[in-house]
Amino acid sequence: MFTASTTIALTALLSGLTSLVAQAHEQSEAIVTPANLPSQLNIEKYCPIGPYPKKAREAGMSGSATLKLAIGASGKVETYELARSSGWKLLDTIAMQAVDGCQAYPQGNYTPASKTINYNWKFSGSREVQLKANTCPESDLVRLAQENEQGVGIVVGTYVNPQGVPSQQPLLQWGVGDVSAEDEALRIAKNCQFDPAVSQGRTVGSGVSLRFFRK
Repeated sequence: MFTASTTIALTALLSGLTSLVAQAHEQSEAIVTPANLPSQLNIEKYCPIGPYPKKAREAGMSGSATLKLAIGASGKVETYELARSSGWKLLDTIAMQAVDGCQAYPQGNYTPASKTINYNWKFSGSREVQLKANTCPESDLVRLAQENEQGVGIVVGTYVNPQGVPSQQPLLQWGVGDVSAEDEALRIAKNCQFDPAVSQGRTVGSGVSLRFFRK
């Protein structure tokens, strides 16, 4: 038989249990609160690109590929886009394959965020092919991109011999779906003038790429 004192005791017990459950719930929520992604991303450690591709090295392909990554709550790359080409589709493709589904941060519970990263391919101890200023033909369709201008645009690659002359037909690396503009970019690249690459004190043949935007 329940008495008034028994009822009071049960009420106090239930109240205490409710309070403990509420505290445990609050603590549980505090533990799973997502953390901000660390500011530093060691992309070469977690999403490595491997050694310099032999084909690219032999052709003198170099550059820096810039990619924008969408990092999910687990620290994994969910989506990516090429923000700026290295100048060579081969190198860009290697970079995109490296980040595709990559666990960019240690497994955790993060606030999803975007990160911009670069993969660099450079030849040590050498000077790359240099475009001579104001030597490319004018065009009503396209223009050369500025050095710090963002975007992929139309990218054309060619090979410049030790005399600074394009010795191969320029090849389209990335286009914009406009055949007229792409053909015009190829024509211009073929007729620009260059200072050749230099390695160990002598001029050498090497690849060079040019980036264009439609006017």
